[in-house]
Amino acid sequence: MKSLRVVLALSLAGLASVSCKKESASNSPLANPSSAMLAERAPDTVRVRFETSKGPFVVEAYRAWAPNGVDRFYQLAKNGFFDDERFFRVIAGFMAQFGVSGDPAVNDAWKERSMPDDPVVHSNERGTVTFAAKSAPNSRSTQLFISFRDNSNLDRIGFAPIGRVTEGMAVVDLVQRLR
Repeated sequence: MKSLRVVLALSLAGLASVSCKKESASNSPLANPSSAMLAERAPDTVRVRFETSKGPFVVEAYRAWAPNGVDRFYQLAKNGFFDDERFFRVIAGFMAQFGVSGDPAVNDAWKERSMPDDPVVHSNERGTVTFAAKSAPNSRSTQLFISFRDNSNLDRIGFAPIGRVTEGMAVVDLVQRLR
């Protein structure tokens, strides 16, 4: 499957943009996430611009929707987790998934760093961004997906959106055609 290359530029609401560059695995804070990194609270709104090989898209995440999920999204984005990563799973008419590091050491460091579930307070509609989960409570970690359509059927089984694509949904839609 072809994929979009993602290079992240992080900007937080009210703050200047910061480019994130992934360090080598041995130097990366992502390979050894500290308790301070994991405890960092996100602002009320986090705006992240993803640069892909097909153009940019922007995700706005809202703590009011899912505080645990937005905190994790912020921690990952701020530390460059999504830099140079790809959509790795695409189901046309359903969703595009990302959030697996190309660095095995980073994946190993995060696979046991799950977070508590958030209650669903906003529906999984087209363009929402939601953490993927295993079939167990509190199993969300680093993988997210963007809904191509109304996926409100996921609401009743606990998939809490953290935000939405506010710019560039047409770029995300291109992923379906690259399969």
